[in-house]
Amino acid sequence: MPFRFEKHVFISYSHLDNDTDTPGKDGWVSHLEKTLYGQLSTRLGERARIWRDPTLRGNEDFSEEIVGQFSNAALLVSVISPGYLNSKWCKKELTEFCDAAEHTTGLKIGNKYRVLKIVKLPVEREKQDTLHPMMSHMLGYEFYTGGKEDTAIELDPEYAENAQLYRTKVAMLAQDIAVLLKQLAADSEGSTQIQTAAPCKATVYLADCAYDRRNDRNFLAAELKARGYKVVPENSQINDRAEYTANVSRLLDESRLSIHLVGNGYGTVPDGPGEQKSVVVLQNELAIERSRSAGLSRIIWLPDDTTADNAVQQNFIKSLLEDANAQFGADLIRGGFEALKETVVATLKKMEEPKPEKTPEQTAGGPKLIYVVCDAKDRESTIPLRKFFKSRGFEARIPVFQGEATAVREANEQALRDCDAVMIFYGAGEETWKRAVDCELLKLPGYHPGKPRPMVFTYLSGADSPDKRELLELEPDVIDGLQGFSESAMEPLMVKLGRLP
Repeated sequence: MPFRFEKHVFISYSHLDNDTDTPGKDGWVSHLEKTLYGQLSTRLGERARIWRDPTLRGNEDFSEEIVGQFSNAALLVSVISPGYLNSKWCKKELTEFCDAAEHTTGLKIGNKYRVLKIVKLPVEREKQDTLHPMMSHMLGYEFYTGGKEDTAIELDPEYAENAQLYRTKVAMLAQDIAVLLKQLAADSEGSTQIQTAAPCKATVYLADCAYDRRNDRNFLAAELKARGYKVVPENSQINDRAEYTANVSRLLDESRLSIHLVGNGYGTVPDGPGEQKSVVVLQNELAIERSRSAGLSRIIWLPDDTTADNAVQQNFIKSLLEDANAQFGADLIRGGFEALKETVVATLKKMEEPKPEKTPEQTAGGPKLIYVVCDAKDRESTIPLRKFFKSRGFEARIPVFQGEATAVREANEQALRDCDAVMIFYGAGEETWKRAVDCELLKLPGYHPGKPRPMVFTYLSGADSPDKRELLELEPDVIDGLQGFSESAMEPLMVKLGRLP
């Protein structure tokens, strides 16, 4: 990669953070450097050039050798910790690098700074801001577990329980560094190859979450970036609610999929007038609006073992489970992280597949498709209904019930895309089954962007129940088949189906 800088990365750190009490064992920063070297070299396709000052400085003047390195370094990685904040040398390194950067290619590459922030241990944001004004605009990479200064523990790759998380964090850092370096190389050549390369994959809105889901979010973000997707938001500033919601709305407009990770915690509540809602709730509401207006696809992850920390979060979780509006346009995933990842990958793959061209029969105005949604136990009971539709010139399709889970879901989603109308066959299924189907059909506008929503009808069959009787009294487009199939009962439906475009 053609490059004007001798060094890719300069690591600025407090030497206290590299101390070790075990002879022969690398300190924390030394281990970080080695791991980053391997990850970054793989992504660049060449040996990464990383430099840091290994010496312990005393009261001597600030090393001219170090100052000379700044103009030759493309990026600076600051390892933030209590020791870093207390070190005059670290602050001076940061200041000197920023000054040198301003006199070379500038401190920013597009909208990204040439400084990346690793937070080894949590320190107050106000104290970080004293290092340099840009620090307030950087989210950084958290290399610790626990959310508070008095309980946080830095990630140590020597411990098996957090080794995977540590490597994921380094991978995310290396990926972002590689992108910045390639952009710098393109800019230094006056080239537009980065912009004119193969188009990026879809933008994915990976919603801000409460602290207990943050590691899961980091894992998923790293996975998506490794697959070539753009993940937003990158550096959320959660202060003023009006500003925050405006930024979320803008990013959702750019995205094809939003993913919401719901956990035990309620999440940060931005400052502002009106009802106090967390960022988790606000993002869900804004994504619902985008789903209604533009068919944004959504995934909500709410594992079965989720338990709320407080009553407000309990109510939010209850709404996600029971209120069709709260999960509008979304797949609600109740399984573990692998189930979430599988669903995300399958959803994005489906988005990228070219839409099948219409058959000559469809182009010529062939049979309209009616998707008969039924419980597996009702498969045989739907035969008279399907025969009737066929006799009237329609195609009828029922769900796929058996097979690999992802393939089954994709086949049934395709039926929702292809259908011209939906018939809910409410027979052996329980009331909860009917509610789940109603929630699933809320996605119909998203499957038919720019087109009228397919008509939805309900056919009652099987055993009588209070719920079915209420539907007859309260809902339109309900056909009473509780006493058996009758062609005369289908006539009002045929009139409406005759209006299909």
